[in-house]
Amino acid sequence: MIACNPPCHSFAPLRDVALWATTLSPGERGPLWKSSANILSCYGEHTVYFCYVHVGAEVARVEVPQWVVEDAELLDSALSLMLAQVQKGFGYPVALAEAHNQAVVRGGDRTRFFTLLEQQMIRAGLKNVGTSFKEARKRGSIA
Repeated sequence: MIACNPPCHSFAPLRDVALWATTLSPGERGPLWKSSANILSCYGEHTVYFCYVHVGAEVARVEVPQWVVEDAELLDSALSLMLAQVQKGFGYPVALAEAHNQAVVRGGDRTRFFTLLEQQMIRAGLKNVGTSFKEARKRGSIA
C-alpha cells in the first residue's frame, strides 16, 4: 500500500502565529475570526472573536467579545490600548504582569491556606484529612 499525503501535509506543522508573523507589520492586525472553541458552548449567547496582532517582538492572538467587534471605534480603541500596554510592559501588558506578580503565593500564605483548607474539610465531615508524605515534602523546604 502506498502512503499518500495530502498537498497541505507539508504545511501541517505551520501555526497561525508563524503565518501571521510573515504577513503583519508591527502594530498591524489581521482579520477577525469567530472562535469555535468548545468552551464557548458554556458562554450562552456571548460570542467571542479573535484576531492576530503584531505587538512588536511577536504576534499575539487577541480575543474580544462580539459587542466590541460590532463597534469599529470601540474595537480600534481596545486594540490601541492593548498595544500601548504591551509597549509599556516591554512585551507583556502591564496589568497582566502586575496581576501575575500579585498572585504569587508565598510560603507562609501557602501554609495558612492548606491549614484552613484542612480545617474546613474536617468540619465538612471528610475522613482521613491530612497531608501525604509526598505532599509534605513538596510543601516543605529541602534546604
